[in-house]
Amino acid sequence: MQNRPLAGVRVVVTRAAEQAEATADLLRSVGAQPIILPMIQFVVQESAREQLRSAMAKFETYDWLIFTSQNGVRFFDQLMCENFPRKAGYSYSTLPRIAVSGTRTAALAERLGMRVDLIPEKFVGESLVVALGDVLGQRILFPRAKKGRVEIVEMLRERGAIVDEIALYDTVSADPTPAARAELANGFDVILFTSPTTVENFAAQFADDNTLSLETVIVGCIGEVTKKSAEAHDFTVHITPEESTMNGLITALTEYYQTRCL
Repeated sequence: MQNRPLAGVRVVVTRAAEQAEATADLLRSVGAQPIILPMIQFVVQESAREQLRSAMAKFETYDWLIFTSQNGVRFFDQLMCENFPRKAGYSYSTLPRIAVSGTRTAALAERLGMRVDLIPEKFVGESLVVALGDVLGQRILFPRAKKGRVEIVEMLRERGAIVDEIALYDTVSADPTPAARAELANGFDVILFTSPTTVENFAAQFADDNTLSLETVIVGCIGEVTKKSAEAHDFTVHITPEESTMNGLITALTEYYQTRCL
């Protein structure tokens, strides 16, 4: 039981389908019963292709390439491969210095052949800006989500950086399958929100569903921005980890349940 602190706890995972299974495996490792209910899906922005081609033509002018999520890395790699196939001899050795906002994002970038130069101690965008230090006059390429946070760009520009943004992908609502809805209707103990969009789409689809007893559900949010969105939709947030990662969120959930059992 000690190694399975969430034994029997039914946890709803609202991440996109391509990310949810890895989270489900983490939950199973501590005894939880994951319910995969993707509330979002990712789609490539058509305009990103031309923007990225333009950026590639002047890669040597950039001082930094920054990523604040694994999705940013994943879609960047996808679009780069479309333009410069590996079989043509292209490699990522020509990229600028790379800064990322977390170890998992760094691991994915390195697995895809990129060299990561900077990871801040705290895995949030603001810490990444601080870790970059003096960026006065430096040129930064920032591939990100269409609905990504503008604060990071504003902070960089306030520090004198020249920032070129590319909206690589958009996050849109996903419709749960009938099987997922049926599993949800069987009851759950915890719901984990991993972005404001997961909160918004869950609220839009289920907040008025009288068959769900949301008042007794434990709500976990991956970070403060997601927490604010949840509270704005009248959820009581019980768990927000210090480390804004899935590992951090599941660790915080485990500690929450262990504390309740004392």
